[in-house]
Amino acid sequence: MVPLLKKIGSTLKGTKGDIVIAGHTDDRPIRGGPFKSNLQLSSARAASVADFFLHKIFIEPKRIATMGFGKYRPIELNTTEKGRRKNRRVEIILKALPKAKK
Repeated sequence: MVPLLKKIGSTLKGTKGDIVIAGHTDDRPIRGGPFKSNLQLSSARAASVADFFLHKIFIEPKRIATMGFGKYRPIELNTTEKGRRKNRRVEIILKALPKAKK
């Protein structure tokens, strides 16, 4: 995972737009561990990626925002392990800069 994050981070560092990092989970209830809910887990996933970009790639903090969606934005059904695996993800969104006024 780290080599992929390094590659993505290096690419993002060369851009000018803001970066939104969104964490997601499947719909399975949390049992044990440090997180009380899927919402907390998804937020922590996004924060972990943001932390990597901030402290390893040195992307400007003002460019990065994080969001946690928990189980509420699945891209697949959670009825199979394959679907749940696809829903446990982090999305990285590069927001375009507004057009300059003429």
